[in-house]
Amino acid sequence: MPNQLHPSSPYSDINRLADGEIVHLASGIKLSFEQLIELIADQTIIHISEQHDNLAAHEVQLQIINAIYQQRNGKIITAMEMFRQDVQSKLDLLKYGTLSRSDFNQLFDQQWTPAWRPAYQPILDTILQNKIPVYGLKPTRQTEDIVRNGERDATTPQIDLEDIHHRNHFLPFFKAGKSPDKAEQFYRMMCLWDEAMAEQLAKIICEDKNKDSTIISIAGAGHIAYGFGIPKRCFRRHPHEYTTIIPVSEHNTTDAPPLLLGDYVWKVPYDKLELSA
Repeated sequence: MPNQLHPSSPYSDINRLADGEIVHLASGIKLSFEQLIELIADQTIIHISEQHDNLAAHEVQLQIINAIYQQRNGKIITAMEMFRQDVQSKLDLLKYGTLSRSDFNQLFDQQWTPAWRPAYQPILDTILQNKIPVYGLKPTRQTEDIVRNGERDATTPQIDLEDIHHRNHFLPFFKAGKSPDKAEQFYRMMCLWDEAMAEQLAKIICEDKNKDSTIISIAGAGHIAYGFGIPKRCFRRHPHEYTTIIPVSEHNTTDAPPLLLGDYVWKVPYDKLELSA
């Protein structure tokens, strides 16, 4: 009998793809980079996932940003997990060319993991040089503290904790070595991040100044893969056309949900960022 392929990639064994191959998962058809860009350029949102320390995944993001920038004649927006929503006034300086490279890098280091900046530097430089608008997606620490304590206020997004596929996929990770209450708290925070980033993207879509732009959303694979994180939760708030692209070095189907991993996968090596001592 032939090997059974998993529903997350019903026509392709992702682990057997060569590095650099791009596949449309619903059909199993391989595409060139040019075909991919032609297909996705007019989407409202292009979600591109990452493994944070994989240089190859960030190279995929950079190639797509550059290609969509050219295809859309500069009408693109980036939205990044790496920045919190409450630094938006500083990020807005980018489109006016009044935020220096050193200040942009410093802001990144304050908001994300400084040791990882070399992996993102080419993307940050491209954004800076082309004055591409950037939106911060991650919720504020204040909102995180409120939700962590099981509370909510006017800043708290609507949070869906009952998506069966999402819950069954992530909750077991949080249960390991933790009490049920603590596991639920960790899962609640995971959902908060998805919902807050989705809500921010929905707001971006609805701003008149962004109507003609393609939004490129950059976040970790846990927030984009399988579509039940940011993509579904943003669509729930404001139906729109979107696509998900998953740069992947290895696909583990043992605990994978019965959902497509993404609309497209781009096979990459695991080019681990070497952290300085």
